[in-house]
Amino acid sequence: MLKQIVVLNAGDLEHFISTFHEAAAARSLTTENIDTKDCLITIGHNEDNKAVSVIYNNLPLVTKDTGFVFRRTNQDTYRTYLIATILSKQAPAYIDNANLLSDKTADKMTIGVLLPLSGIQVPKSILLTNHSYKVNQQFLSTHLTFPSVIKKTGSKGKQVWKVNTLAELEEKLGTDDNLTLIQEYIENDYDLRVFVLDGKVIAAVRRSSADGFYNNLSQGGQGEKAEISEQERDICIKAAEIAQLRLAGVDLVRSPRGPLVFEVNKAPQMDIFNPFVGFDLEKTYSVAVLDDLMRDSK
Repeated sequence: MLKQIVVLNAGDLEHFISTFHEAAAARSLTTENIDTKDCLITIGHNEDNKAVSVIYNNLPLVTKDTGFVFRRTNQDTYRTYLIATILSKQAPAYIDNANLLSDKTADKMTIGVLLPLSGIQVPKSILLTNHSYKVNQQFLSTHLTFPSVIKKTGSKGKQVWKVNTLAELEEKLGTDDNLTLIQEYIENDYDLRVFVLDGKVIAAVRRSSADGFYNNLSQGGQGEKAEISEQERDICIKAAEIAQLRLAGVDLVRSPRGPLVFEVNKAPQMDIFNPFVGFDLEKTYSVAVLDDLMRDSK
C-alpha cells in the first residue's frame, strides 16, 4: 500500500513541490524531495538482499510502500538514468521515458548496474561521485574495503587502478564530479575474455597478468586459448544482450561465488587475440557483417 512519495530532482521547482505536497497530503501520503547528486549506488553490499540499491543520506532508499517521481533535468542526467532504471524495477515510479534513455548503454558504469538487475553476478561495487562520496561518509566507512579497484571511463585497462588505502582512493577519485566505480578486488591468476557475436560465443582467451594486476594484453598480459563452461557461455551471451551489443568482449573471472563479470567491452580489440584463438577474429566479424547486409538487401 502506497504511503509515501519521493520526488527526485525537483529542488528548484518550488511551486510544483508545494502543489504536489498538498495533493499528496489530501490522499494521506507523505512526500520527500531529494536530488540524485546526493545519491550513490551499491551492488552486492545490501542487507535487504537487493542486488542493487540506491543510498541517500547514508541509508538505502526505502522502496516498500513508496512511489518515486522523477523530474527531467539537464544536470546529472547519467546518474538520473541509472537511478531511474534501478528504482523503476523495485517500486512504482512516474518517469518520462527520456530518463530511461542513455547514450552509454554499454558503458562500464551502466553495465555494472544492469547486469545484477538481470541476475548476473558482478564484483561488489559502489558507484559514486566526489560529491556523493562526501555526503555518504557514514555508509562508506562501513562498506569500503581494501584493496579495491577504481574504474573511470576508459579502455584497454586505462583509467583502472588498484588502491590499497583510503588516501589512494581519494587521490584517484579526484576533485571532479564524474562517476567513479569502486569494485572489490578479486584476487586471481587469470581472467577470461569471451567474444560474443550475434548471440554466439566465437572465442575465449585466458589472460594472465604480467604485473599481478592488469590482465589486459594491451598492458602486457599473456594469453592462451580457453575452454568455458555452458554456464559461462550463457552468462556472456546474456551480458552482451543486456548491453545491446552484437559484438562484445565479455571479461569474467572464476571465483568461489561463481563466474563474475568484470566488464562488457563495446569495442573489443580483436587482432591481438588472433594468435591465441587460431583464426582471424576480424575476418569472422567482417563475414558476419557482410552476410547480414546481404540478407537484409534481398
